[in-house]
Amino acid sequence: MLRLVVLLALAAPAEALPHKPCGVRLDAVKPASGAPGQELELQGRWGDAQGTKLPVLNKGDVNKLEILSWSDTLIRARIPASLRPGTYKLGVYCGLAQGSPYSTDWRDFNILAGGAAAPQAPVERSEQTQPRPGPWREEFIAQWQRKGSELREAPWLADRRILILRSPGVNPGLAGQVSASLTAVLLELGARRLHAKVDELDLPLSLSVCSRNAVLDSACVREAIAGLRRDTGPLAGSILVLVTDAAIDRLPELQPDGSMIGPPAGEADYGEGWFIISGFWDGWNRTHGRGSSDPAFLAHSLDHTVRHEFLHVLGLPHHERLENPGFPEPPLCTECTHENAGGHAAAPHSECGMFCGASDDDWFHRRTFGKGFGFCDKCLTAAKAVVAGIERP
Repeated sequence: MLRLVVLLALAAPAEALPHKPCGVRLDAVKPASGAPGQELELQGRWGDAQGTKLPVLNKGDVNKLEILSWSDTLIRARIPASLRPGTYKLGVYCGLAQGSPYSTDWRDFNILAGGAAAPQAPVERSEQTQPRPGPWREEFIAQWQRKGSELREAPWLADRRILILRSPGVNPGLAGQVSASLTAVLLELGARRLHAKVDELDLPLSLSVCSRNAVLDSACVREAIAGLRRDTGPLAGSILVLVTDAAIDRLPELQPDGSMIGPPAGEADYGEGWFIISGFWDGWNRTHGRGSSDPAFLAHSLDHTVRHEFLHVLGLPHHERLENPGFPEPPLCTECTHENAGGHAAAPHSECGMFCGASDDDWFHRRTFGKGFGFCDKCLTAAKAVVAGIERP
């Protein structure tokens, strides 16, 4: 009966779901317009965990935004690649997946034609990422240790385990690589009690039904894991990692300029302690003759995705949202002069676990200089402090 309610709610026209206040608040949207595939920010009050809250762009249909990061006051999201030009209604539902139409108020948002991007200000280092003068690094570390101490009380950390689950058909070697990457990053962060293992239990039915036609519905995963957390079984007290070969929420789409907009390689939920690692792009690139087939490059890309999503589960934001306790900021990618440099004209380390803009930049640095970036100092310091807080007696 619940599934029927979900389908009816998602199929209803957006105009049939009016604004009904529910404790979340939308204050601003930046930018005010954008192209399919572009990132945007929603500022307001949302609560630390996403739960069943659902940011959308409505125009007759409900179009879910891809969540890149979530905090109490800021949501970073990506516009669906399939949207046509026009004026949409942007807002956040409180529990649409459960049949509730309650939401924030709604803002007009223009989707631009022809893949045109909204005007962007020149990339600058924000005050937030500038090294802050003064002896306050101890305060920074203590702040993140406190976050770790609070986090260790989460039910999904009761067993101090990270369980890796494989979707049906996924090569066991992929799950093994994920386990190896997690083991390495836990060692780097100084973890002693947290450990990762590949779980060979059958995938719960509630999770196995979330994939259909090579697409994994992340909202379905969120609901399924929330249900598993309410049980007392082996999955209730652990961080869960779902390894899938399905695309997360959408299939790739070719853009007019020849570029490809597609699903993310991973997604994390800090509030509920889980993340998804998708091997979709490897198989898709092989089928379509795109991308690199170098096994070392593919392993490197998988490793950086695992590291990136794990830091989100620990509660770290993206690099540009993390205050700087005095570490020197790494150079912009556009300041590099080596082969293929500057392909990502974004803020330095725009993704905290993604090295200089993306794993590709780190790969080229490794090939050119024999050494990659790894975690930047401020992200590594914060992550180590969180782990220390979790494991403190």
